[in-house]
Amino acid sequence: MVAGITISMFASLLYIVLLRWIAAIMVWSSMVLVYALLGYGTYFCWNERNCIKNREPDCTSDRSSLDYKELASYVKMERTWYISAIVMRTILAILTLVVLLLISFINIFSLFWPIIPFIMQLAFLTFWAFSVIFIASIVEPPYQIVNSDSTDEYTDGASCKPTVSLNGTAECVLIGYNIVPNYIYWLEAYNLVALFWILNFISALGEITLAGAFVSFFWAFTKPDDIKHLPLLRSFWKSIRYHIGSIAVGSLIITIIKLIRFTIQYVEHKVLRNPSGGIYSLLYYWALTITPT
Repeated sequence: MVAGITISMFASLLYIVLLRWIAAIMVWSSMVLVYALLGYGTYFCWNERNCIKNREPDCTSDRSSLDYKELASYVKMERTWYISAIVMRTILAILTLVVLLLISFINIFSLFWPIIPFIMQLAFLTFWAFSVIFIASIVEPPYQIVNSDSTDEYTDGASCKPTVSLNGTAECVLIGYNIVPNYIYWLEAYNLVALFWILNFISALGEITLAGAFVSFFWAFTKPDDIKHLPLLRSFWKSIRYHIGSIAVGSLIITIIKLIRFTIQYVEHKVLRNPSGGIYSLLYYWALTITPT
């Protein structure tokens, strides 16, 4: 983890430095790379979903060798690849609309700093998603035996454990999700509050960094002699060194206000349209309102 964070930090710094001289090349190459990754990811997920759906013998998920049997079961589920393909396709469509709206302004971008907070938010969203999965999987999930034949000592539909090896063609796969205790819902709610807080924190950090860079330009008496090198990097360091507490408290206040507002909107929605529902519906409604900036 330390090595990965260090490499990411130096890669980000290199990206910022290169933007100082070849901003246009970096911006357009980044856009092409993002489009290529999203396009290939959508194609791969959809192709893998069709492979599993049609029960083809040579799927990528069948060739994967994961140490964790639980994770391997998710990889072999058709719904996992189906949802992944839809998510990537949606992101690709939104990105295309944004580019079409801003295509006439792309050439004047001298810096592409907003991509850094976006990557940070995306990384935290990935971590948060795994946290949600791990919390939801505290209870033992139901597994059943499939693909057994007459020579096996197992029968289809019998319960099994993914950590126990089976003989013959029998496989132990995840078939659904158990009903979890009530305290799991409150853990998920706590995790959701953390999601709001960290996303707001990253967004505020990016805004203060940009503000500091702009201030260093506008308050320079003699331009460009009084403008220091790497203003974004200097502003980012000052934000971390001197303003990290203010950013944390401010983002917490915004998080509390947003949670109160979304809760009131949810209650109003449930009372006027659908009186039934529970804490899971509230969590789902909150999750739908989160949009990283």
